[in-house]
Amino acid sequence: MLDKLDRFHNCDYTLLVGRVLISLVFLIGATRWIIDISPPTLRMENAGWIFPQAQAYIALVLKMSGGLMVFLGFKTRLGALVLAVFTTIANFGFHFPPDDVFYLELSMIGGMLILATTGPGKFSLDAVLAARKKQ
Repeated sequence: MLDKLDRFHNCDYTLLVGRVLISLVFLIGATRWIIDISPPTLRMENAGWIFPQAQAYIALVLKMSGGLMVFLGFKTRLGALVLAVFTTIANFGFHFPPDDVFYLELSMIGGMLILATTGPGKFSLDAVLAARKKQ
């Protein structure tokens, strides 16, 4: 039975759906920051971070740009690595010692590392640009 699953190995449709779903977490989070016009500076101040307002806006740019890169499949590996590093810093900065969110964030880091390794698949801007480059 497991041999029938082999046809899904690195399936481009699966990569597309996974890429979109995982990027939505970051894009929705960044959009909520923009709508609320209140990045989590208070939480950063309470955690003892220096220059919390500047760091919050840097985090907003990283979340939005990395999320868009992964969503669109443009420079996907770089976007996934940016989000993995961002999530690692945020996770250890806000959810340590480990709480329930800490372990959820670990799974997001793992997903980003897998995406950085496998790449975006053929349904991405990266694939379109590579095909045009060959012509």
